[in-house]
Amino acid sequence: MVVNTTAEPLPGDPEILGFFRENQRDFESIFVQFLTWAKERCELDSSANVEASALYLYTFQGGLQVVAKVDCNRTRLVAVVDAALKVFLVEILRSQTIVAWRWVIMECFTLA
Repeated sequence: MVVNTTAEPLPGDPEILGFFRENQRDFESIFVQFLTWAKERCELDSSANVEASALYLYTFQGGLQVVAKVDCNRTRLVAVVDAALKVFLVEILRSQTIVAWRWVIMECFTLA
């Protein structure tokens, strides 16, 4: 219901839609920068699609913010971030650590 209420005016209001599109581009850009850096350091699989991976992280972060409004238990939020990042790491990253990527998700979006 919360997501629907937020998204409801988007198709019909170009100003609101523009704001959210710009916001999405800004955050995806942050993720692209981190992922490109990881790729340059050979921590990202060379076949990984940086743009699609950035969209994945942006989408996850948006869902996490909605969940955090309902359940603000930090331990549970860190656990779900870790679980999502383990999938992400297995699929596209060569790095075995999730600490830096947890920081990207939690700190960049003030969930810490």
